Amino acid sequence: MQTAEVAVAYAYEFGNGWALGAGVQTSVNRFRTDQLTLKFCPTAGNYEWDYSLGIGFNVGVYKSWEKFSVGAAFKSRQWNQGFDKYDDLIGESIDYPHSLRVGVAWRPVERLEVTLDYEYQHWQGVPPAESTMLEGGLDWDNCNAVKVGLEYKATERLTLMCGYSYGTTVIDKDHVFLNVLSPSIIEHHVGGGV
Repeated sequence: MQTAEVAVAYAYEFGNGWALGAGVQTSVNRFRTDQLTLKFCPTAGNYEWDYSLGIGFNVGVYKSWEKFSVGAAFKSRQWNQGFDKYDDLIGESIDYPHSLRVGVAWRPVERLEVTLDYEYQHWQGVPPAESTMLEGGLDWDNCNAVKVGLEYKATERLTLMCGYSYGTTVIDKDHVFLNVLSPSIIEHHVGGGV
């Protein structure tokens, strides 16, 4: 499965350090597989690409002070069309869950910023993630993630960044084999950049 997302958003910064933004998110998804169905027959999709469109919205708020900043964002469920060629394998559309993110940033010195974020993804409210395996679903759990990052402005032209993220897996140990179609799930992630 491949997804391309495009968001159109508008944000307004008030004069008192507050900012508010909102947007519409669209997606184009494509999918193909030679996976067996629950009846142990090859899927009727015959490993051909099938396409679907999706739409959702997001809204966020941000406040900045001299040493601290806080922010929160809500992203709606991304409603997607179903895949017609693979309806024998995937009976429902593959929507993305709504999510809530909150974060805080601290600037102990002028060139250093430390950030801490929390994210919640509500997979159990989205078909087929919430459906059981016998119903043709994925039987996923909700996801909670915590992220920490550092950004250091070494010079006017050079910024160093690093971060760590931990997120709970949506797939429990009893459903690993049956989630072969799912994207890879990463619990621990370390990143850096310049």
